[in-house]
Amino acid sequence: MAKKNKKVSYNPIQSIMEDWELDSRNNLPYSGESVQSFLKNTLKSKTGYRVTSEKRETDGYFHTRNFADRASYKAWVLDPAGNSALLLQDEILPDTHEQGASYVVGLATASNQSLIVSTDGTVKLKMKFTSQMYNPILQTTEETGESGTLTIERRADSTSQWRKVGTMSIMSVPYDSNQYTDIDISDILEAGSQQIRVIVKGDNSGESTKYISFVSIIKTTLALSFATQWQTPITEDVILLSYYMQGAVAKTLHVRVYGIDGVSYRDTQFSIGSAVFTETPKTFEFRDTDSDQVKVLEHGIHKIEAWLTVDGGDTTTDKIYSQVMVASDSQNTNTYVIVNNVKQKVDNWTETNLFNYSVYNPSGQPTDIVFDITDYKGTSSYLHYVASNIESGVIIPFNNMFEIESTSQTLNAYVHIKDSLNTELANVVSMVVDNSSNFAAVSGASFILNPKVRSNSESNPNTITNSANGDSVGSTFTNFAFTNDGWVDDENGVKCLRVPAGRELDIDYESFTDFIGTTQSTASLSFEFDFKTRYINDETLPILRMCSYNTNGNPIGFELRPLEAVFMTGSKQTRRDQDIMFQEGVRTHVAVNIIYNIAQTGMNYIRIFVNGIINREIEYLANDSFVGYVSNVQTSQGIRIGSTGADIDIYSIRVYKKKLSATDIRQNYISALPTAQEKIAFRDSNDILSDDGTISFSKTFEKYNCLIWTGKVPSYIQKDGVADGGTLQIHIQDDALHSGVINNMGIKGQGSSSKGYWKWNHQYAMNSDSVFVSEDGVTTINGAYQLTSDSPAAIKLVSKLNWASSMQSHKMGETNAYNDLWKKIVGGNTITQTPGYENCRVAVIEKPFFYFIKETPDSEPIFYGMVTFGSAKADKPTFGYDKNKFPDILMLEGSDNGKPLTEHRVPWMDDEVSYNAKDEAFIYNKEISWDYDMGNLNMASYFKNAFNYVFQHNLNILPHEGNLTALKGDSDASINVQYWVTEAEGSVRQYDLFRWDFITNSWVPASISKTGGVYDSFNIDDQCGNIASGVDWNSINTMFINARIQDIRTNLSNYYNLTDLFFTMSEMKKIGASDNRCKNIYPYLDPGETKVIRWFQDDTDTILQTDNVGRKNKPYYVEEHDVDASGNGYWNGENNVLFNLVEQSFPDELRAMMNTILTTMSEMEGSPTKFMEKYFFSTQKYFPAVAYNEVARLLYEEASIAVTNGVYSNATAPIVQSLGDQLQSELQWWKRREIYLSSYAGYGEFTVRGNNCLMFRSIKNIDGTNPTYSFKLTPAMWLYVQGGVGQTMFYGKGKTRPQRVRAGETYILDGMTADGNTDVFINGANYYKSFGPFGNKALGEAFQLFGERLTEFSVEATDGVVEFRPNSMTINCPVLKTFTLKNVQTLLGTLDISNSNVINKFDASGTTLNSFLFPSTPTLVDITLPEWISNLTLDGLTNLQSSKLKLDSYSNISTVNITNCPSLNILSIITTAHLAGATLDNVIADNINWIINDTTLITKLVNNKAKLSGKIQLGAGVTVDAALKLKMVETWGLIDSSSNLLYIRYQGGTLSGISITGGGYFTKAGKYQLGIIGNPVNGNDLIAVNWSMNSNRWATINQKTGEVTVTLTGLSTDVPLPTAYVTCEVTKADQRVISATLQIYFYEKKVALGDIVYADGTYSDVYNPLKTAIGVCFYINPDDDTDRRMVTISDISKDMWGLLNNSTSGVTGIKLTDRPNYDCYDVAILDNITSNGTDYVTEAKYAGGDAVDADGFKLFPENSAVGQLKKKQVVLPEGLGEFSTGDYIPYGQYNTLLIIKHRNIILSDSGVNLPVPTAGNLTEYSHLQQCMMDIVSNNNSNYRQYYYPAASMCYAYEPSVKKGEVLDDRFKAHKWWLPSAGELARICYYKLQGFDYTNPKAIFAKAYNAGILTFPSDYAWSSTEGSAAGSWNVRFSDGGVGFNNGKNYSHSVRAVTAF
Repeated sequence: MAKKNKKVSYNPIQSIMEDWELDSRNNLPYSGESVQSFLKNTLKSKTGYRVTSEKRETDGYFHTRNFADRASYKAWVLDPAGNSALLLQDEILPDTHEQGASYVVGLATASNQSLIVSTDGTVKLKMKFTSQMYNPILQTTEETGESGTLTIERRADSTSQWRKVGTMSIMSVPYDSNQYTDIDISDILEAGSQQIRVIVKGDNSGESTKYISFVSIIKTTLALSFATQWQTPITEDVILLSYYMQGAVAKTLHVRVYGIDGVSYRDTQFSIGSAVFTETPKTFEFRDTDSDQVKVLEHGIHKIEAWLTVDGGDTTTDKIYSQVMVASDSQNTNTYVIVNNVKQKVDNWTETNLFNYSVYNPSGQPTDIVFDITDYKGTSSYLHYVASNIESGVIIPFNNMFEIESTSQTLNAYVHIKDSLNTELANVVSMVVDNSSNFAAVSGASFILNPKVRSNSESNPNTITNSANGDSVGSTFTNFAFTNDGWVDDENGVKCLRVPAGRELDIDYESFTDFIGTTQSTASLSFEFDFKTRYINDETLPILRMCSYNTNGNPIGFELRPLEAVFMTGSKQTRRDQDIMFQEGVRTHVAVNIIYNIAQTGMNYIRIFVNGIINREIEYLANDSFVGYVSNVQTSQGIRIGSTGADIDIYSIRVYKKKLSATDIRQNYISALPTAQEKIAFRDSNDILSDDGTISFSKTFEKYNCLIWTGKVPSYIQKDGVADGGTLQIHIQDDALHSGVINNMGIKGQGSSSKGYWKWNHQYAMNSDSVFVSEDGVTTINGAYQLTSDSPAAIKLVSKLNWASSMQSHKMGETNAYNDLWKKIVGGNTITQTPGYENCRVAVIEKPFFYFIKETPDSEPIFYGMVTFGSAKADKPTFGYDKNKFPDILMLEGSDNGKPLTEHRVPWMDDEVSYNAKDEAFIYNKEISWDYDMGNLNMASYFKNAFNYVFQHNLNILPHEGNLTALKGDSDASINVQYWVTEAEGSVRQYDLFRWDFITNSWVPASISKTGGVYDSFNIDDQCGNIASGVDWNSINTMFINARIQDIRTNLSNYYNLTDLFFTMSEMKKIGASDNRCKNIYPYLDPGETKVIRWFQDDTDTILQTDNVGRKNKPYYVEEHDVDASGNGYWNGENNVLFNLVEQSFPDELRAMMNTILTTMSEMEGSPTKFMEKYFFSTQKYFPAVAYNEVARLLYEEASIAVTNGVYSNATAPIVQSLGDQLQSELQWWKRREIYLSSYAGYGEFTVRGNNCLMFRSIKNIDGTNPTYSFKLTPAMWLYVQGGVGQTMFYGKGKTRPQRVRAGETYILDGMTADGNTDVFINGANYYKSFGPFGNKALGEAFQLFGERLTEFSVEATDGVVEFRPNSMTINCPVLKTFTLKNVQTLLGTLDISNSNVINKFDASGTTLNSFLFPSTPTLVDITLPEWISNLTLDGLTNLQSSKLKLDSYSNISTVNITNCPSLNILSIITTAHLAGATLDNVIADNINWIINDTTLITKLVNNKAKLSGKIQLGAGVTVDAALKLKMVETWGLIDSSSNLLYIRYQGGTLSGISITGGGYFTKAGKYQLGIIGNPVNGNDLIAVNWSMNSNRWATINQKTGEVTVTLTGLSTDVPLPTAYVTCEVTKADQRVISATLQIYFYEKKVALGDIVYADGTYSDVYNPLKTAIGVCFYINPDDDTDRRMVTISDISKDMWGLLNNSTSGVTGIKLTDRPNYDCYDVAILDNITSNGTDYVTEAKYAGGDAVDADGFKLFPENSAVGQLKKKQVVLPEGLGEFSTGDYIPYGQYNTLLIIKHRNIILSDSGVNLPVPTAGNLTEYSHLQQCMMDIVSNNNSNYRQYYYPAASMCYAYEPSVKKGEVLDDRFKAHKWWLPSAGELARICYYKLQGFDYTNPKAIFAKAYNAGILTFPSDYAWSSTEGSAAGSWNVRFSDGGVGFNNGKNYSHSVRAVTAF
């Protein structure tokens, strides 16, 4: 028995409530055995079944296991692995027999262990790994957080052996966590069924879990292929389509058969089940039924698409496409040619197969076919070929050869396939003839995508053709409209494949076939992309992929994002070491070159070229994997293009499944260049290779600067240099003066870091007899060399290979730029201001050279590398160190990063800092801290004093609560911080300041002196003037910092030249010099009188993106204190006290200096970018591609081989430093860096109202107050956010300088105030994703919304108010996705948003705009338009559903033009608009298939000459009369013919006769339209019409249209009478002719009762249906025949009369505030008529008798109701309406005007305050309706009475007219009135006379019988008031004249007016 642990208790646990950590009987924790016993005895009965080990198991532990029941336990014992699912829980018990802790590990799953089925090859297991540590002493358990190694084993079934197939890492999670890890086992699964089990072993604990088994995992695949022969025409009443199908899973076949129009289609689905058809295809039938709108058996060629989907899932195959010919019309004798497999690109002078074709000739006879291949215009013939006697139904290859004489590089050719009669038999086929000569790309490509030969006008633009072989490649175009996307011309007119954001193209082409199914990657592969990315809104999303992805989300293969690309393998997964970068908006050529065993070196490389230059190299082993698994299939998933994050233009894609050389890649880049000039220039610049492919010295010498060293050279292997004997030849193109030879020079390696590389920089030393002799022999210089005429002759020279900055431009560019900018900005130093020393510099000068080595004078120069060559950093003449002239100069150099003395974190004390002559350096704590570069060491005291000042003004100070002892005991205190103590202790005073001493490793006083070897105390409060008080330590610390800042601002200039200091800091910030803040800093003492420190500069390799080992890891927004994603600082020397205190003390001065630098760059070269071009990028462009590529081989590849061979090592793998020119990458970096720095410095577009600012004009708020502005700004890139008002910049409330904001974060720019007429602006509008809500921005005038990266814009009401009130608006936002413009009432006309090609949602509801220009884009899926929309034009909105097109109103629509919007129901839109009263003046619709059941709709369409094509079926309810038929024929041609552009089917009728309409009296010259009416009405079998008129002097007629042109009119008294006869002859379908004749008159007819009055003011006794009738004459005053009145032809409403003082049916208690005594219920001045005059207007009571008027009616008193008929005099002093006092007006008009006056008094009262109806955006009539609706919605229907509806509606009434008519002014609003009782009685009387023409008093007979006049069925209101309670009415059913005590009644309202 094991020895018991004496530190635990073995007593039994007595209770579950007892503390198991303490046995009260012995004060010891319970042992594990006690716990085990308690668990057994207590828990066993509470679970299904629990078993605990009786003894240690094989793993050395006891286990407790849980099962559902005993039977489950027994089954598990028999087969633990196979029945692992039965084990519910397995706990390893802690072992307390040992003193140490033990581990408890577990594994669980949330996945189905019984069955998993995968059809897409992806299987992820949800696993949970737990790991805990049990402490037997404390009896506690804690999580370990360890990782584990998960092992996966697989077997086919239970009879097979388990086999390990993979491992991966998994992190443990807390025991009680519900977090599961996805374990992707997709790549290890095999097709079919298998079993999987997994186990985890802890990486730290070493303990293993139990196995988790998965009994069955099934993996299958889907495949579909077409098995129908397209060349055989289909002649039966069924299409039989056959397909091969794979996939043992329930699936559905989708087949889409298109109509012959190629647009409409029918979709059909077939349930296939799990059956497969691999040997015999399965056949499916397709038939037509009457209900099928798309007829698949219609005669012609039909496209077919088919694809498979998995039932219940989203897995689908690629679509397969085919064509079939349906021959269903035996009457159709046309011949068709079906063309397939068209080759898009052919070589000139090369025979090839252009396409395959098959003929269908219904005659069965052989066919002669003519092939004409021409240019686009058809003027140049390239090839003419006649194929004779071609049989139908046979596939014929068209083989031929182009022999075109042309100097053009490429030619577009067009194939016209015709018959012998020149009839086109097929669509024109286009192709490209390649005539590019030696500019052609390398042959042998396996795949070529060539957009130059494609067009959106093709019949199938949504296909991909492999131009390498002419084969079609499976592809899926998603969301393409093929309008502004697809195959388009770019802005330079170059053809490209444009894939905007939101579109996707999947090309089913596997480029990595040679890498699939093998464990040794010995193949080679190259693929290239010529492309351009645009309009980036998310640069992280991949936009082109040839890869799968691993579980970490990394690609396996090639992935291209909008600004970078990467290639990763299965084992190479470090993105920053495998990526390349490029520019946005610039066409770029990227080639990936995978080469196995390059040049037989045994090395394998993936090389990524940018524009022909290697920009990245990646080593790989042959057993690496390039292709991952997707759905258990090894695949790179073809070529997938597109994302939601950016647009991409593809100019070409080429894939070579073979090895290509760097020369081949360059050749392909040449072929991709757009112009011949560019091709020639690139080719010539790279023409420097020898026959063996190496750099030729002789060729290079003719073109480039060359440096030739003769002698031995030091390197990593041969480190020793030579002191003398070497010769250096310098050759500078076109500069013989500075070209020449220097003899007898020494050479050695240069640079401490550089000498760790395989090849070294070289420093050359002059000897006493060294002489430079120029090439021309004219110049000699002893012991020196002058690189340029404006630089000093140097005695130390250096050639730098720039190993860690392969682009070559960094050091050379920045040292040259630094010097030149410094002279412009700082103005010089004591040296340069001394005569004779003006050309001295503050940085070295260099030029670019090709460097060659000759070991002996007779040997051939061998290319060594590209270098920059010039003076060395310690060259005395360069910097002006003349000890006689400037004896006080001293130059130091920061030795290394992180050194305390270098960073000023410790004081310079003489007993701690010493000078070491051997090392030529100052030493602190045994570390070299400052290198001595040159000058007088006796001047070091100036540095000491300056450094100590900086040290004692460190701003990185903090309070440490407590005393010094507490500080010393604080292990968390930072050694980079100085602390002052808050408590005194002994001799230590409160506020004494301490710093970390690196010599003693202790806290010491922060003083700069010692006494007796002990640091003197230093009290910061004393230093700051004893300003501390209180105990708010942080506030006191801020006081100390501010005091030090004030001192710094006052006194730092005593030690440093501040302008020089600001310049060097800002310049290093500008270029991201992250290794020039501690190491590589060069302070020097200006030898002038002031003896201040200034700054030289050198070693600026680590700039822009590049870090100090050559990696590109710095973002464009990097600053000195930024950290990367891992928390590591980008900048070395971040803790440099000097630079930090300057940053804190002089922030505005530094911003101003940055502004000065950028301004000076622009002044020097035109712009900062042009400056960078001159100083940096021109160097990268200077060296040709062959040089960069050869350097990749000679430096980095050779070094990599040396590493492999064990003869070289470096902390950085050399191959990751092979970065080529990095030109595109750095151009893009600088492009954004300049923007970022400009925002920081307030430069350029970030100045007051700078270019590209979003600017608008402020206006007063609606409430009259001055506006304030607060913007929620979200930048798309890192920016310093700012804006302004007028001339004042704003940075946010309380901010005095712009604030730095991350990309995607929102910043509130507030505190901006303005008056009502000032410019308000936001700088850098192109760099924002959102400007935030704009509805509350008070702005007016023109508003220009723009932003290259703007994704959203919103204007909505804030608290019900919209302050956004521009009078015009333009939009230029290419990546805008959502646009909201609600309730803006100041914009009119059209809003153009067509530039926003990725817009998703558009809402302009509530605005007053009436037209919108939308882009053609599939992304726009949600549109809301305002009620004023008149022009509804939509094109290419392929995904817009009808339910997502919402209009506030359809009533104003005039134009409907909807094309290429397949999901919109155009007929429904038109019908809705028609029913809403829209005019529909201009309707355009193509390929329609409508069913119309509304006669008025088809009439409107034909009257408006709608432009329609397709088919229309008119329903049974549509009556097509002769007039309508005639109009349709005139408008649309022979509509009865199915071959007509518009074919209309309708219910026919036989026409037996016609009559002419529109005649009558033509009173003035002009044009008048006649028409016809058929007999019977439904007679419509006419096909033509002819009009004629007898010869006369008055008019002529149009023979086709019946339009009469009147040129002269006469009088009714003329003899002969001014008249003519019109004849209309109609030709029927049976060719019979019928006719009608009508007499028309050319004089003014005298008005008569019953005349019909038209909208144009004319009248007639003959109804003209071609004009708008608005009334009928009912009264002519017998005393004045100019007083004639008409009544509307129908009721205009049915409503109440006015206010009634009744609590139930009226509105009670109305009292006016402004007129308290005013009676609101009785119309003032309007007489109350109490007598009716007669109770009925019958013949007996109303007409005839003795006392009658001149018109034969009884005379009634004017104070009776029916007596109010003639006129009433206006008696009001102020007049009435437009009438003056004394004027006589009709009674009804008089009454109505008084009622309106009464109404307005009430509405305008300040206590009532209701709107008075007026015309504005709405007509007055509509506004009246709106007012009444509003008041009712807030109250009840009685409140309508406020508006006196009957009179008000008559007063506001204005008739509508037909298109082209103009309403006469006499009939507009305010000209109509509610008739008086007398007028209404007269109307009713005539109505009661009936409508028989034989009754002379039946004046309404003509209008009534013409169907245009109706009458009230019962009561109608008059304007005659009886009392406050009631008014008079007339009952039209019997003529009763009555008085209602209820103005609330709803009666008919009929309007009257004069004419």
